[in-house]
Amino acid sequence: MIIEAYNAVYSPPFCLRVGLRYQDIISRSTLGLKRVSWSELLNPAIAGELNDLNLAQDVTERLTVTLLRLPEYHALVRIQHGLVGSQREANRGAGKTARIASSGLQNGAIAAL
Repeated sequence: MIIEAYNAVYSPPFCLRVGLRYQDIISRSTLGLKRVSWSELLNPAIAGELNDLNLAQDVTERLTVTLLRLPEYHALVRIQHGLVGSQREANRGAGKTARIASSGLQNGAIAAL
């Protein structure tokens, strides 16, 4: 439906890539989990430095990006996740307010990567 609407408005002669993005923000305070550490909520493979309680208290920002090939579908998936917060919160030492997870699937030639 989205592609048909785009084609109706712009009439492109061809398409190199089609993408789909999903994004989710997990806020401990919204969920009533403000006092629960990220290391308790997240899989260790995702939590990274937040698993070390000595480091976790000083982490103000973290971002991981992984690009995976899906050769059987001739597609790629980009997975991004990290720790986000406003600069004001970071200055107060409260920047570890939310975890963001984003993934995008795109179809196109993977040989160029």
